[in-house]
Amino acid sequence: MRLLLLVCLLLFSSSRLYAQVTNAVTLPISARTQKVTYTERIPTTGVSRAELYARAKGWLAQSTSLTHAVPVTEKKEVGVLVARAKMTIPLLQARARIEQPIEYTIAINVQEGYYQYLLCDYQVIAGGKHLPLEAQLTPAMRQDPQHTFTVRQYETQISRQSTAVMIMLQSAMQNPAASAKKEDPLAPYKIGFPKAGSQKH
Repeated sequence: MRLLLLVCLLLFSSSRLYAQVTNAVTLPISARTQKVTYTERIPTTGVSRAELYARAKGWLAQSTSLTHAVPVTEKKEVGVLVARAKMTIPLLQARARIEQPIEYTIAINVQEGYYQYLLCDYQVIAGGKHLPLEAQLTPAMRQDPQHTFTVRQYETQISRQSTAVMIMLQSAMQNPAASAKKEDPLAPYKIGFPKAGSQKH
């Protein structure tokens, strides 16, 4: 229940576009790829690699408003799962609110005693094209008064929704019941998200 309330608060605050983007949010940038990347290695005790893999796979199988995950790689023998997912972020542009689709990759590596997740390769879907998120966050755009507010919106919403994804993943890896639950726990709180589905490259 506490998890649901926390995630819902994150999503609810995502809809408050005006007051929530005044403070700059710094997205994590990988030193190796120079792309926005969230990753963490989580130690586990008393859970086999096979069970961790089953929990991760069960969580990815849920189609929530923040993931819509489509499997790309499933290698049980080495404990690796990779999926392409989609979230939708609210943006205010030209005094109109739009719902901007963002595709990203979720990778989970499970081993004895720990698992590690990776959220990366964020792409903005616009005009039928997939554009790197980083192209919306360049120093030039940050300094351009016409784009500064949009850059802050991207940073705020990506941070908020990615955090919600990580919270749900960690909960599912700790609690088998969470990964086995079929219904979308966020359904009553969705903010104009589209139906499940993912565009293919």
